[in-house]
Amino acid sequence: MIIFLLAALVIFSFNLNNERFSSIRAIIFDHTSIMTKFITSPIRSIAEVKTWIDSYLKIHHKNKKLEIKLKQMEEWALKAHALALENQQLRQLLKISPDPQMSYITAPVLGIVQAPYTKTIVLGAGSKKGIKLRQPVVMGQHIVGRIVEVSEQASRVLLIQDVNSHIPVILEKSKVQGIASGNDESHLIIKFFEMEAKAEIGELIFTSGVGGIYPKGYLVGRVAYQNGEIVRVKSLIRLNELEYVHVFVDMELPEENIKPSRDIKGVS
Repeated sequence: MIIFLLAALVIFSFNLNNERFSSIRAIIFDHTSIMTKFITSPIRSIAEVKTWIDSYLKIHHKNKKLEIKLKQMEEWALKAHALALENQQLRQLLKISPDPQMSYITAPVLGIVQAPYTKTIVLGAGSKKGIKLRQPVVMGQHIVGRIVEVSEQASRVLLIQDVNSHIPVILEKSKVQGIASGNDESHLIIKFFEMEAKAEIGELIFTSGVGGIYPKGYLVGRVAYQNGEIVRVKSLIRLNELEYVHVFVDMELPEENIKPSRDIKGVS
């Protein structure tokens, strides 16, 4: 093929007017055109492939950037949604704030403490915020529990459902008083001061204020069951939805020999 091309170049270099040579030149021109096209086609194909690869790499690079931006936008959207929920919960809590005549602080709930026969939560506020032992904790008009452990930055709340919790209560309608105690379940058990006291199913139970630990008039729960002297009260607080609580910080509480803790542990 190379020899043929060289011969063609030699023939084309001469200015031959002979018809015979003209015919030969025409034939050679046709063949060299075909061979030139055949030779240059792979070169053009390689150039086209390179152009296609470059375009693909650019598009791939742009897609990667778009994927990163999309992921960032999704993360921002999730954070914005979480902040919106948090703001909504705070607004709802402010709408049902406790008695304005009593001083309180709002504290976030960090988690539930997992331990046998106990129901406690940990708050993200401690002695630096004015929290002390045995201070009552509420959520709006609902009683939550009382402070049983305090460090500088955190505190632990004994919930009313805990077996160690005992709250003086009063029935909404009959005004009969008693003690509501936790029983390691979602219900509390009431023991009345009067032997033949009765409660209606669905009747609300409030704190009586007796003993000075809990303020009077806060909702403990609703009567769910009664069989003789056994009265079960269901708490109306959903622990899994408990995000913020109020802690009363100005109540004069009876003395109790419990030492503050340096650190709060056991959050899960």
